[in-house]
Amino acid sequence: MFKVIKDRKFTHTVDVMVPVDGGYELQSFGCQFRVVPADQAEEHNVATREGTAGLLKLAIVGFSDDLVDENEKPIPFNDAMRDALINDHPIRQGLITAYLEAITKARSGN
Repeated sequence: MFKVIKDRKFTHTVDVMVPVDGGYELQSFGCQFRVVPADQAEEHNVATREGTAGLLKLAIVGFSDDLVDENEKPIPFNDAMRDALINDHPIRQGLITAYLEAITKARSGN
């Protein structure tokens, strides 16, 4: 059986390679995405910064409690915080990778 859901949402772990002195540290957080309809997604060229940001603005709908500030307090979801994360290069890379991998696996499984 396959359920047709009008506004499909899912939460996946976003891995971020955070630059630190002498290398990188893997950090992660949960992000809730919505499946962006193909006609809307195709309007965004993810080979460009602007296209990636545009798609992520449509796709990201929430964060898990493991996204915290420097005092380890959960960061609530809002458009300004979403945009700030998208504007941070390593985080943007983790977000688009998590989203595209989820969508790609969903497509290949059908």
